[in-house]
Amino acid sequence: MIVLAQTRASLDSAVNVLDERFVHDLHDKKVYDVLTLYTSDAVFVNPDGQRVSGAGLRQLYDQVTKAFDSDLHLKREHLKRQGETAVEDGTYAETLGHRDTGKVDNVQGTYRFTLRREADGSWLFSQMEWHWDWSRTGRGPVGAGLRPVRGKWVQSQGWAQFRMDRQL
Repeated sequence: MIVLAQTRASLDSAVNVLDERFVHDLHDKKVYDVLTLYTSDAVFVNPDGQRVSGAGLRQLYDQVTKAFDSDLHLKREHLKRQGETAVEDGTYAETLGHRDTGKVDNVQGTYRFTLRREADGSWLFSQMEWHWDWSRTGRGPVGAGLRPVRGKWVQSQGWAQFRMDRQL
């Protein structure tokens, strides 16, 4: 009997590839490709704590990629595996270019990604949590929040947050 064990190095490599694909696909506005990196029951947690899942993930990425040009940089600080789950913590810096106005916001903060190993051995995101570092930026990206207006998601004004309400 041959026992296949995933080493720490192979977990690191798999997570590096997943992170790089996420950053690249988000930058290139490949929403479908971004969504393939998630488990079917994945949850996205906004900086304000609001949770988005299911069809809401597609809406979130459709709206964000239409509204912004993203230049995201992740810096992993910890990666811990427990069974078929791994948790990655780190910091990020993102330059968000507002496509409508040309304004640019520089956002920094922390992230926590929970990953799950699938039956085929691949790792996918089962939860993404994002937190803004208010001490460095003093604010989130102004105008980045999304809210429903007449059946469409539009940018909010004032205090910004990536927000997807569950219902229009």
